[in-house]
Amino acid sequence: MEKAKILVVEDEGVLARGIERKMTALGYIVTGIAFSGEEAIRKAAENRPNLVLMDIKLDGKMDGVEAARQIREKFKIPVVYLTAFSDKETIRRAKITEPYGYILKPVNERELHCNIEIALFKHNIEAALLRKEEMEAIGIFSIGITHDFMNLIQMIDGFIEGATVNCHVVDNERKCMPLLERAGKNLRKAAELVKLYQEIFKGDPLFKRPITLSDLIKKAIDQVPALKELKISCRLEAGETLFPLSGDADRLEEVFAHLLRNAVEAMAGKEEDGQITISVNDVPVEPENEWLLKEGPYVKISIQDQGIGISAENIKKLFIPYFSTKDDFTRKGMGLGLTLCYSIIKRHEGHIEIKSEKGKGTTVDVFLPATGD
Repeated sequence: MEKAKILVVEDEGVLARGIERKMTALGYIVTGIAFSGEEAIRKAAENRPNLVLMDIKLDGKMDGVEAARQIREKFKIPVVYLTAFSDKETIRRAKITEPYGYILKPVNERELHCNIEIALFKHNIEAALLRKEEMEAIGIFSIGITHDFMNLIQMIDGFIEGATVNCHVVDNERKCMPLLERAGKNLRKAAELVKLYQEIFKGDPLFKRPITLSDLIKKAIDQVPALKELKISCRLEAGETLFPLSGDADRLEEVFAHLLRNAVEAMAGKEEDGQITISVNDVPVEPENEWLLKEGPYVKISIQDQGIGISAENIKKLFIPYFSTKDDFTRKGMGLGLTLCYSIIKRHEGHIEIKSEKGKGTTVDVFLPATGD
């Protein structure tokens, strides 16, 4: 079995060499020693170790928590903290980086060995599960694409065949032209699908400009006539001190309209009239946060429905292309809407997440970065 490679990050030279000797004695390969956070990131990029053993208080401007965050975000390398600090604030910051262990100094070899082995095993299992989920997502996406295009191709082929047969008959243009028109219509649908795929996975440049969020949401509401048809009320609760925003108004309107349509569909089967609540609030985002957003002021838009809800298992899959909780996801665009929403919000440097409980409704939270005063 190949030996695991460890990067040691410790700013005290004597301690660093002692940890290196312990690692070697335990059968690991020490790829290097870093004395600062900046050096740790550089050596992680160069050597790609299997694990980083990270001190928290380091020389330089960057401490171990920030270095661990960047290493996790950029390289997906697991980090185990080895530190003398156990105060609440340090632990709070460390937890956000999702470490694979937190060991207090001084440490003996057995404790160190056990923590490293568990961390390596856990990371390998998680990586395997992630690969499995990615392959399942690719499979769902491939099936969806194939189904969409095969349906369109078969319809186009049938229309062209019918037109060809009828065009051989003299003066039968009236039968021929409608078939060709329908073939052309389905070709345009295929082109729209291609454009949708490009929008999700590449995306045209965003046309950003200052936006008034309340006006944008009202336009999105107008795009969902089913709200009135099903007598579902839509209440907008917008704070008075909203941070200014800049974004692509058309794309964001598309996002909120789709989220509202999903909310309506979730409530359509309920006998009593329901309500969708849209709340808008200013929220500060801390330097280390669970969404991996940049620090600063954000506007949080929450869309809460009273629908049937979503199971915890399905919530994890909602942004996978072509995954759908609906029985029939074979119609054009079915299963791609949330993937497109995710893509647009991420390109705005924001975040979207869904919270739900079966039978108790769903809340979708969208975070968009403010542009300053």
